Amino acid sequence: MSTDPSSKRGPGELPLSPGRRLGLRQPEPYAPRAAQISQAVAARREAFVPEWRPSREDDPGTVLQHLFGELANEVAERIRDLPEKARVEHLRVAGIGPRPATPATALVVFDVAASAPGPVVVPQGFQLGARPATGSELVVFETDRTLLAAPGKVAEVRAARGTGTRDLTALNDAPDTAYEPFGSRPRTGDSLCVGLDGTGAPGATVTLGIGITHPPGAPPPVSEGGVEPVPLAPQVVLAWELLVDNRWVAVEPVRDETAGLGRSGVVELKLPDRFAQARLPEQAEGTPRRWLRLRLVSGGFAEPPAFDFVLLNAVSSSAGRSVRDEVLTPVAGSEGRRFRLARVPVLAGSLVLEVDEGSGFEPWTEREALGAYGPADAVFTLDRQSGEVTFGDGLRGRKPPPGVRHVRARVYRWGGGAAGAVRAGDINALLASITHLNGVTNPRPSAGGDDAESQSSTARRGPELLRAHGRAVLPADYELLALESPGARVRRVHALPGLHPAMPGTSMPGLVGLLVVPPGEDGAGGGPPLPDEQTLRNVARHVSGALAPAGVEVVAAAPTYHPVRIEAQVRLARGVDSGSVLSRLLADLDAYLHPLHGGDAGTGWPFGGALRYDALVQRLLRHADVRAVPRLVMVVDGRRVPPCQDRALSAHGLPWPEEHVVIPLEER
Repeated sequence: MSTDPSSKRGPGELPLSPGRRLGLRQPEPYAPRAAQISQAVAARREAFVPEWRPSREDDPGTVLQHLFGELANEVAERIRDLPEKARVEHLRVAGIGPRPATPATALVVFDVAASAPGPVVVPQGFQLGARPATGSELVVFETDRTLLAAPGKVAEVRAARGTGTRDLTALNDAPDTAYEPFGSRPRTGDSLCVGLDGTGAPGATVTLGIGITHPPGAPPPVSEGGVEPVPLAPQVVLAWELLVDNRWVAVEPVRDETAGLGRSGVVELKLPDRFAQARLPEQAEGTPRRWLRLRLVSGGFAEPPAFDFVLLNAVSSSAGRSVRDEVLTPVAGSEGRRFRLARVPVLAGSLVLEVDEGSGFEPWTEREALGAYGPADAVFTLDRQSGEVTFGDGLRGRKPPPGVRHVRARVYRWGGGAAGAVRAGDINALLASITHLNGVTNPRPSAGGDDAESQSSTARRGPELLRAHGRAVLPADYELLALESPGARVRRVHALPGLHPAMPGTSMPGLVGLLVVPPGEDGAGGGPPLPDEQTLRNVARHVSGALAPAGVEVVAAAPTYHPVRIEAQVRLARGVDSGSVLSRLLADLDAYLHPLHGGDAGTGWPFGGALRYDALVQRLLRHADVRAVPRLVMVVDGRRVPPCQDRALSAHGLPWPEEHVVIPLEER
């Protein structure tokens, strides 16, 4: 029998280091032993010095190899003995810090009085209030851009095919009700007509928010690099039109966040000078509206898109608060090089910093590090978690002049984190007054919103980043470095060397597929988290252009999800509140099967990991009020798995928990 303490750990527990018998569990050391280091060096001999063929154990090169292993192990031993905080500080010196908090985002819709004489300007940064699902503190959201809000609302929605139309207004107004705007079998020429009420003219643009309940599959894979990228299927072509003088006039979208109805988002259309109320050509009678039309020009959907709303005056917002014209506080003993902001954590890309060097305030530029800059460069670094700003020393970056109140933040945003998770309809408070603006709401729950990375996570991730040296060679390198892609919402990545995500089972040398899982609940309609097309493009471009070897094609795609439902009977202890216990069991099953924080370790279900019957039973039995689990059945992809059997997923698939059924039984 093994005496290794790590062999006695329970499910989901980290392995213990030998000799660590204290109350706190320590992670397994990430540094290898001397023999492992020596073997790793030997494995690289063929690539770097193919002419070296050691024939004896006392060969000088072999001796140096073993010596290097011993010396490197001494360094590793010292690293193993460092406290976790010290490891994080060492990584920070190397340019690797904890990932900062990110804000939750939500689509909000403003209600403008139909009698307003004209459009209402809602400025960028307009603040809205929401009560979160947990806790009582008000969460503040701010609009991400300026909105020209038109009077009125969407009063009528109709689907048109040929000369006939069907009324979808009741479905559009009903909450949590999906409808197919182009029908179950879309054809070229099918269209969706949207009628606006309101007596006042809408203005230069009109903005619609479109909720896609079931997008037509995940976004197509995005390919970058390579000698000859694999061709992908053509996209659907859609056209927006306005009814002007009884004829349809094409208009160009100023902005389309839906990516061709691939995801929910905002569509902003530029309006002509004349856009009056009228009836549809197919209508003999009815109330005149200002009509817009979305027409299918060419192409086809893999699955027909389904909407749950088309709403007027929608704009994206994010959780956080803006601070303007704040004078920074100098850090004592820093010789005028370090200053601190008053509010933290600071949201990425929001700080506009200015320094007065005697001739007025001038903006300086934020950089990741100062080592590559000279004494004339007006640059600084920012620790977003502590709010500390660091300037150059006069050699690496310009040093600010001495002074008082000469460093200020013209604007920055702070906040973010999991506190921004709010339900649909919770964003309903206007924190400022605007004439003719009656209210606001969010038709969908907020998405994203992550707290700052913990020290433990940074301590695990940092050494791997140092090992990769900023180059993608092994599959683990691709997975790790893809997480750092700028402008991409990424939480997990799974690398498939030689495999195209859209062509499973076909080997393609010179190609690396990346399955990307975004943070938070980014799935439409509460579905599995799916990356948007922009995230896939940013990941593929970053890994291919800056990290992968020349000639390697990188293809980023969404993973395949398998819906999983658990049907179980549980015998509960006498006298317990069965409703409360069942709620905890259902939540625990959802968490265990979640692709981001599920699995035995709680770090996300492993790609391609099988569903084990005994692990699911143990998951229920770990609750103190559960005495037995007489029956448990898995339903995967709509098919029941025979009792007491495991179920394998696709080679690189992930589960997605559906509504489970847990039935309580009385204790005998």
